[in-house]
Amino acid sequence: MAYDPTGCAVAAICFLVAAWAFTGVRLYVRVTMRKGPFIDDTLAVISLITFTVYTIIFAWTQLKGYIPLAITPSPAYGRAGLKYYFICDIFYSVGTYIMKLSFTCTLLTLTQTRAQFLVLSVVMVAGGIITAAACIHAALFCKPTSYHWNRFANPLAEGHCDAFWSRMTATMVQSVWIMIADVVLGLVVPFMLLHRATMYYKTKMSIRVLLGLGSIASVTTVIRLVYLSIAAADPTITYAIVPMAFWSLIEHGVSILCASMTTWKPLFVKLGIVDARDDHGPVHVGFNTADREAFGTQSTTLNNGSEGQMAESDSGKSGWKKSFVRLFPDRKRSENGSGGSGRVEVGIREALGGSGGA
Repeated sequence: MAYDPTGCAVAAICFLVAAWAFTGVRLYVRVTMRKGPFIDDTLAVISLITFTVYTIIFAWTQLKGYIPLAITPSPAYGRAGLKYYFICDIFYSVGTYIMKLSFTCTLLTLTQTRAQFLVLSVVMVAGGIITAAACIHAALFCKPTSYHWNRFANPLAEGHCDAFWSRMTATMVQSVWIMIADVVLGLVVPFMLLHRATMYYKTKMSIRVLLGLGSIASVTTVIRLVYLSIAAADPTITYAIVPMAFWSLIEHGVSILCASMTTWKPLFVKLGIVDARDDHGPVHVGFNTADREAFGTQSTTLNNGSEGQMAESDSGKSGWKKSFVRLFPDRKRSENGSGGSGRVEVGIREALGGSGGA
């Protein structure tokens, strides 16, 4: 499959513009409507910066013709292309992990049980180890590192590289983790959070859709794996490098867009696109009423009068701090004598919509 350099550059720039626009709306909602920004917003911005660097380098290499193919103007162009794609790969690895970590911080403030917290923690710790290992392995794969690109069509280059299968294995493991993280963060954890919640059907579905958007990026990961398998079959094949870099860019961009959209519902409610009245319904004791306020609703006070005091004391805390206060909610409820009624002003509003004091 041929990838037109100009077309790839234009598509990359379009994704970059969309990523900045979506993140801008995210920050607008968090700052103006939810007393943010919060730690997940900060991580999202850092990931956006890495995506910006990646996109600019990729688009520039496409427009300048720095492509590692025999048909390029000269071998020097191919070597330059490999060098820039190597840099892009590092930014992709770091930026993608930070984006997953950002969405994990969002979900952490919604956790109701130890199991949910442990699932998120295991996925992120494993991802951190895999990402760090992949970056270190990429830097040390060839000695010196510059031999990674200088060897292209250059028999006089001095240096050596480790076994090619080790590089492909590290890349494959990282890609598989990204797919698993997309499924866990976008499907598994939202299901764990919502399956026992009692609320209106439309409300629950809207939350599931918004939280599940992150799993869409796994589709682009599969496409990237196809070209990765081509490159793994023969280390002399270089035509798969551009498609791999392109779909890595698309994957990172889709993650940014989808994660940003999960914070938009307060804006939809304000604009009248979503009817906030759908969210005024009964709530299961394991799922806080304030959890629905991330999506533009009013808070509901439970019968236990102490809940309002607890809500008031928590309203000044940012969502990411509450996520660590609420790691063991059962113990917390027991200590505060609130029984099974649950806490009120802690939950999805702080995670997806902002601070407790709307």
